[in-house]
Amino acid sequence: MKPDKFTDRRHLIMAEDCKSFVINRSFEYYRKDRTQPSIIIPEGFETDGFTTGIFRFLIPNISRGFSASTIHDKLCSDFHKGLCSRKYADEVFYEALLETKVVGKFRAKILYLAVRLFAKVKGYK
Repeated sequence: MKPDKFTDRRHLIMAEDCKSFVINRSFEYYRKDRTQPSIIIPEGFETDGFTTGIFRFLIPNISRGFSASTIHDKLCSDFHKGLCSRKYADEVFYEALLETKVVGKFRAKILYLAVRLFAKVKGYK
């Protein structure tokens, strides 16, 4: 089955831990720069959505931004496997936030800086 589009409604199931969600239909994100490869979030991928609770007030509609946070979680998972850089994951997150229009440029930049700061504190590159 072909993955859903990034902008399609997400299909989620609450995970057993009741703190995360499982994607029950894969979806694909096409980068703004079409020369970059698309990112596929596979069916069965587990995400906790927006983990930075302290910055949650910046996101007026969490459900609309869930795709962006799921992409970030997938890319962070890939980072820990050595498949991409953490900076790449954070930059795609910023791009996806802007694409969903869940927040404006200013709030998206704050969220981007928050994930970059977290990465720096953890010593990620």
